[in-house]
Amino acid sequence: MIEKIFTRQEMNTIKDNIIKHEEAEEYGERWEAVFNGLNTLRINHVPAENEQTAPFMEEARRLVLVYTGKDQQLTKKLKTLYQSHQGAELLRHQGFNISDELYRYYEQAWKAHIAETGFFAAFK
Repeated sequence: MIEKIFTRQEMNTIKDNIIKHEEAEEYGERWEAVFNGLNTLRINHVPAENEQTAPFMEEARRLVLVYTGKDQQLTKKLKTLYQSHQGAELLRHQGFNISDELYRYYEQAWKAHIAETGFFAAFK
């Protein structure tokens, strides 16, 4: 499915952006920390809009910027994906074990803390 969303060249760009990043392993660990933290809050019934989720979403914003490498074409496509159900598939494709419930929580927190602050304007 991911191949239907991205061309082979775009997939290679994504992979190169991660591989060229000297701390690729740390990058994965940082995403894992974001989702583990959000999952803990979700399990403890903390609303996604609560300020406790804000630091995790700020980290997610930074990680998305590293992921795209500020490639404008890729960024435009990811902008759409991260606002759709396909965003979960993109992250799952990278090896993250994200339940549907956790991804919905992530989306709610994203909308509450990042989208309202004009996050995607940073991509322009």
